[in-house]
Amino acid sequence: MKKLEIKSVSKKFGTVNALLDVSLVLMPGELFFLLGPSGCGKTTLLRIIAGLETPDTGSVLLDDNNITALPSEKRTMGMVFQNYALWPHMTVFENIAYGLKRRKTNTKELHTRVGDILDKTGLSSLSNRKPTTLSGGQQQRVALSRALVYNPEIVLFDEPLSNLDAQLRGELRAQIRELHAALGITMVYVTHDQEEVHALAQRAALMMNGTILQVDTPPMLFSKPNSNRAAQFFGRRNIFTVSITEVSQTITTVLLGSCKLTLAHKENASALNSTITLLIPEEKIILTESKSHETNCFEGTIISLEISSQTKVIGIQIHNIVLYALCLNSASYHMSQALFVEIPCESVWIIPDE
Repeated sequence: MKKLEIKSVSKKFGTVNALLDVSLVLMPGELFFLLGPSGCGKTTLLRIIAGLETPDTGSVLLDDNNITALPSEKRTMGMVFQNYALWPHMTVFENIAYGLKRRKTNTKELHTRVGDILDKTGLSSLSNRKPTTLSGGQQQRVALSRALVYNPEIVLFDEPLSNLDAQLRGELRAQIRELHAALGITMVYVTHDQEEVHALAQRAALMMNGTILQVDTPPMLFSKPNSNRAAQFFGRRNIFTVSITEVSQTITTVLLGSCKLTLAHKENASALNSTITLLIPEEKIILTESKSHETNCFEGTIISLEISSQTKVIGIQIHNIVLYALCLNSASYHMSQALFVEIPCESVWIIPDE
């Protein structure tokens, strides 16, 4: 297992700054994600780690050894591409064995390694087939096997599941998770898909405009974003700039629209009459038909319903603001229904100033 470190890496393409002074430390054996919208720099950073691009400034270190100038073929890294990149004229076995042949692995060891990885990825029965006869999911498993067969120190994934349907994505996520647990090697995974981050990542870096906004575990990224931009990337809707109206040793009170909202005391919410930005998580809001508490319980009316296969997002008008609440699809609510909204004070997150 190897520790991977990115130190002050910048990269420019023409007049476009793809990366701006990016630094990261990935711990040995970590399953780490680079997350962000298209054009944020995540694939450029992955290609620099792989040795397929050279940074303008900065360095890449593997266990404190500087590999910035090391050619990609000399880095002990496997890469799984979005488009599979399989040789159409070769069989599954030959595609997986290709890297070993280039490394002049002896025949006995080559057959042992390929056979072992075919078993682990469930491809043994397809070893003599050509890629064009395989499904998209099977082709991606071949690409994954090819990256793993020579025991790389790090495996890099460039949005490997984006071309697959939902069921296959779920199956391959499970396989990647199992292989990571079994092999214990460092993996770096690029995606724009938040669901993949929640399903697989131990930690993730949220990237935007060539910079890193936040590095944290998926639950922390989602529930405690460190900026308004991060909160909006995760689709958070209940973001409000509010004025502090009361401060004591135990609570902070703010004016949310025309409603008084009480928060658990926060050290960074201590200046009376100052403004702060709040995130009220949709999934933490409690909906009731009668008033359950005197504090943080407000009457409102449903003005919107967004229904998916498992959940509903309900928009509730409360005086001059709209709050969104998340609940199970089985919950029975209808347009124009009057109800009460309870906001647990400990669930409200104060977004730090950028």
